[in-house]
Amino acid sequence: MKNILILLFASISIISCSQKKQETQNISVLEFKNSKTENAIILDVRTEEEISQGQIEGASSLDFYSSSFENSLSLIQKEKEVFVYCQSGGRSKKAAKLLAQMGQFKVYNVEGGIRAWKENGFELTPADINNGNTNLEVSQDSLNNIIAQNQTTFISFQTKWCAPCRKMDPVIAKLKEANPEVAFIKIDMDKNDALAKRFQVKSIPTFFVYKNQKESWSATGVQESEVLQKLLD
Repeated sequence: MKNILILLFASISIISCSQKKQETQNISVLEFKNSKTENAIILDVRTEEEISQGQIEGASSLDFYSSSFENSLSLIQKEKEVFVYCQSGGRSKKAAKLLAQMGQFKVYNVEGGIRAWKENGFELTPADINNGNTNLEVSQDSLNNIIAQNQTTFISFQTKWCAPCRKMDPVIAKLKEANPEVAFIKIDMDKNDALAKRFQVKSIPTFFVYKNQKESWSATGVQESEVLQKLLD
């Protein structure tokens, strides 16, 4: 009987641990500046008006007050570290909590936000809200026609607020120039929910290569130009 109780207690403990919610960590702007890695995602949850005064270099921008805020948060790659900041720390704390509830790998709330950043004398970069990343709004029929009419089609699912997407823009532009025979299609996730569901896109950026109307490759996140070129050869 004693052994049964011990096993029961152990089982309950294991279940309890597995159901424990992901925790967020509060860090100072100095810790953030010194600890963020190249592959980490920096998320600015301020409004466009606030961002127009400058933002931290490399940040993705998502307005906390937007009606699509939570849906956009769910598109962030779950295996990435995310550092969230706002104007003073209130909105970022709530956003970090939401990300943790969604199962994000590691989430850090940057305490004090932009105010603390500036008080420490750290630089801001010009806002990149309208960055020329003009994504297409594509119907399912038109996409099917493009795939059918071209031997090779390169499809990218992106958004205007995603910094990793912006990082891929010049890479894709060079590929497009070097491969005029390939059809390049850029799809805005915020405007093409049905297509995203059809392709089962869970995070951004996500890429697909179709050859002879069949999917030959797909991947999520920043990709090397050389790897992509080999796929198109």
